[in-house]
Amino acid sequence: MSVTLVCFSIVLDLNAISTLNLLETDTTLNGYSSGFADDEYGYLVPFKTFKGPVGGIYTNLTADAGHLETHYHGRVFRFSLNNFTSEHTSVLNLEEADDDLRGFSCGIRGFLCLFCY
Repeated sequence: MSVTLVCFSIVLDLNAISTLNLLETDTTLNGYSSGFADDEYGYLVPFKTFKGPVGGIYTNLTADAGHLETHYHGRVFRFSLNNFTSEHTSVLNLEEADDDLRGFSCGIRGFLCLFCY
């Protein structure tokens, strides 16, 4: 599986495209609904991923195939707009503050909107 973030120039120059594979930072980073940015960083809004009966959350085990369930999560992914590399990323897990802070439908400038699940 690949979870790739793409950075491109507003002038749509194909030579200026960069990619950042979130899984290089953390293998559990997937399932985002949208994103937003401030002057220095971009943020991905956490939404949902999956879990299996054998491997749990973010499983890729063959035994879980066909038995995956939806899992809403609260892992906000932050990346630098000036240095688009995996070394300049971080994750804020909102579920550590409150288990109900997961599954957001959208966000802007640090405000997240919970998805009603």
